Amino acid sequence: MNNWKEVKLGEICEFQNGFAFKSKDFSIHGNTKVIKIKELKDGNIKLFSDTSRVTYQDSYLNYIIHKNDNLVALTGDPVSKNNPLSWVGRISQNRNSELLLLNQRVCKLIPHSDKLNNNYIFYFFRQFEELFKLASKATGSASQANISTKILSDTIIPLPPLPEQKAIADTLSSLDNKIALNNKMNKNLEAQAQAIFKSWFVDFEPFQDGEFVDSELGKIPKGWRVGTLGEISDISSGKRPLSKVSTFDSENIVPIIGASSVMGYTNKILYDEKILITGRVGTHGIIQRSYYPCWASDNTLVIKSNYYEFVYQLLTLIDYASMNRGSTQPLITQTDLKNVTTIIPVKEVLDNFEILISQLMQLMQRNQQQTAQLTNLRDTLLPKLMSGEVRVPIKEVE
Repeated sequence: MNNWKEVKLGEICEFQNGFAFKSKDFSIHGNTKVIKIKELKDGNIKLFSDTSRVTYQDSYLNYIIHKNDNLVALTGDPVSKNNPLSWVGRISQNRNSELLLLNQRVCKLIPHSDKLNNNYIFYFFRQFEELFKLASKATGSASQANISTKILSDTIIPLPPLPEQKAIADTLSSLDNKIALNNKMNKNLEAQAQAIFKSWFVDFEPFQDGEFVDSELGKIPKGWRVGTLGEISDISSGKRPLSKVSTFDSENIVPIIGASSVMGYTNKILYDEKILITGRVGTHGIIQRSYYPCWASDNTLVIKSNYYEFVYQLLTLIDYASMNRGSTQPLITQTDLKNVTTIIPVKEVLDNFEILISQLMQLMQRNQQQTAQLTNLRDTLLPKLMSGEVRVPIKEVE
């Protein structure tokens, strides 16, 4: 490592702050989306249906975001909040091809290309330790923290020669690209399952040659009936774990599943079977699959069924807002979910659907397992590559 240096980021990088758009500039009819803090999501620039828009004009020229630009959130949550994905100082890279504009409190990093590799600096700030150090320098309140470009400029980074920077970045990018491919494949598999469900149980396409009868949900194939979700599934509530840590360790390896995602880890198993989990309190409408030992938290409802795939698709179609009983925060009950009205096909059709969709979901599950392994490998390699503990052969990328 005798050819590595330690330098201040400001010596090898410029910083472009965003434009201070006014409220009157924004319009749903605007032709250009504006990237604010909320669009910086887990290393990516994510565009939402409510992403702000403006009508482009020449005065915005210096605030254009190009593909692969790195953006840093100058405002965000302080480190006292548990979710690092929302912390101030988080970095995201733009992988969108459309024209985007930079909003205030978002900063673009512009590396000196003869000294600093664009992807290398992205991965440097993707390290949890570096994000923590950066966010810990923030000023502000307990609810909102701020950093400046001066803080970014003074950040000390290890700087290998450019070829080695590229080799490090390419190694990590190859893992991220495979993870992205797996995620894309899984979205396609999910879409196929949804399309088959709609074909069979909404449009009744495979059964058009048979006889149909009237029901309270409209015409359905003869032999089918209208029932409730509780007739084909067992629904219960999760429980509060006895202990909890935010990141897994050698003792706490069991994921605690909350209303929308994994919210920590514990050392006890509550469920060791195939289940579906959705929010009981707080977030509603996110349906999570679990095939492995887990702990479902007390703000969830747990659904078991011999018709796992059929019930999963039903759960994604429910209007949870209409079931809300909460006054201060959203709440649904076991009884509410059990009483959801649904079509119940004959057993043969349900069995055939389960077999067909299970094959698709097995592919999806294998992709998820590989993604988890690749993510762990990437997160393990990242600090080792950035510190020089693990070296990448330069000849592989020359």
